Amino acid sequence: MAECFIFDAVRSPRGRGKKDGSLHEVTALELATQSLQAIRDRNTLDTAELDDVIMGCVDPVGEQGADIARDAPGEPLFVQARVRSLAGAPIAGAEVDIWQADDDGLYDVQRPELGNTRRARALMRTDREGFVRFRTIAPTAYPVPTDGPVGQMLMATGRHPWRPAHIHFMIRATGFAPLITHIFVDGDKYLDSDVVFGVRSSLIGNFVRHAAGTAPDGTKMTQPFHVLQQDFVLAPDAVQDY
Repeated sequence: MAECFIFDAVRSPRGRGKKDGSLHEVTALELATQSLQAIRDRNTLDTAELDDVIMGCVDPVGEQGADIARDAPGEPLFVQARVRSLAGAPIAGAEVDIWQADDDGLYDVQRPELGNTRRARALMRTDREGFVRFRTIAPTAYPVPTDGPVGQMLMATGRHPWRPAHIHFMIRATGFAPLITHIFVDGDKYLDSDVVFGVRSSLIGNFVRHAAGTAPDGTKMTQPFHVLQQDFVLAPDAVQDY
């Protein structure tokens, strides 16, 4: 078998997948041509020597420090989350899914006006030290829908419909069991009466509110902001090959 060398990699331009999006008049062939021309132009490359070009699609992964709120209403929150093993070693390359409700207590999928636009959620990967860093909004408490059997049950049992403020995390890494959890805001008045009984003391995070000033990423903030530093520990995958 002949040796194979990967010479370079490039990403095509991005645009919204709508009929009036920024790339709606650009064909797939034109996108491919632009990508190949970019590789040619930024390298000393004789294209006649190329044997194959590999093209494909990947899941969008948020960059470190990205603002995942994407204009969702709420006070700014800066998160630094670390993923490590039981032994304390950082886990690099772990996939971290994040999603939350906005300041109105609504998830993006509950807002029909957003269409296919997603906000206050992201897929990220930990760096070599096991960290993901991002900006979002401080979560707020919200009620679960009460217009069906759940609402009738809550009324019959005299319970309120509220969930304490939280952010969801789903973390996956090779060799480790997946972790699906959420981190609650310390001091929320519904911590002891979460309608879905999801609160544990180990899931309460220290969301620290700061006055306007310099944020952890160096941004000069003209409004109050919050900071969360959180560790997640993954257990080894229980599934073994025999």
